[in-house]
Amino acid sequence: GIGGWISQYDEAGNSTHNPWHVPYPYFYVNHQSNEIFGTDWLSAGNITVTIGEQSWTTQSNSNGRFNLNLSPFDILPGLVIQVTDGTHTRTHIVKNLSLTNVDVDTNTLTGTADPGELEVWAWKSGYWYSKHPVADVAGNWTADFTGTADITPGTYGWIYQYDGEGNYTVIYWYQPDPVIRVNLSSDLIFGDLWPSFTEVSVSVNGVNLGTETSDSY
Repeated sequence: GIGGWISQYDEAGNSTHNPWHVPYPYFYVNHQSNEIFGTDWLSAGNITVTIGEQSWTTQSNSNGRFNLNLSPFDILPGLVIQVTDGTHTRTHIVKNLSLTNVDVDTNTLTGTADPGELEVWAWKSGYWYSKHPVADVAGNWTADFTGTADITPGTYGWIYQYDGEGNYTVIYWYQPDPVIRVNLSSDLIFGDLWPSFTEVSVSVNGVNLGTETSDSY
């Protein structure tokens, strides 16, 4: 993870520069969206993701990053995920990370996780706010933003729980504040901040167009 520059100058003050970097590859998992993200892997490397007897392959970009969606495979808490580029190998057990309730009156979030510390972030009025609650032995945690951020409809953020190697499980959270957007040029209707994984019916002038299921966002 450490990096820098090597520079050599001539008498006129011109110089040659060459960056150096010691890779510290890690990955993180969003089991809501069945996605795996990697950072600092081999540049343009062949990435293999293995869960049990199943494997998936992808390629990192020139910066050593990758993003792999395993759908329709369902990533669940407790699964052991291994990622390798042939040189580096990392393993992460998916954390039992969930949000069970948002209380806008008390500005608290509650949920479950593996016992231990986690990070809870909230975006409000142009700023990020964080709390570091500790999940108890039963896996229950509460993040109280009283005096820090006013949790209202439309407030959103991320929840993280790390392992000892810098890999982590992450989920996105928000307090629903449903809106729709209509594109007249393409006759498309978009929805944002509806309850996740919920069947939503759509009609225009009383004519039912059918239903769609909202995603994790």
